[in-house]
Amino acid sequence: MKKLNTALALAFMNVMAFAQEKAVDANVDLNVNHDSGGGSFPWMYIVGGIVLLVIILALLNGRGSDRTIERTTVVKD
Repeated sequence: MKKLNTALALAFMNVMAFAQEKAVDANVDLNVNHDSGGGSFPWMYIVGGIVLLVIILALLNGRGSDRTIERTTVVKD
């Protein structure tokens, strides 16, 4: 089992080493007057904020509410 774990770890490291072989081809455009991009869609920020608010409210909805349910069992003779 130890040999299998070692072989898997070495194979994973080999894949990581080959993944780093290619150079990054990054083309950075610093033109601030360019009209395309995330800033031209302010409605996306509004929708994202609403979705985030709904998720937070859904997660916090049940906190602190310790409900007890009382049940009465009636046995007839």
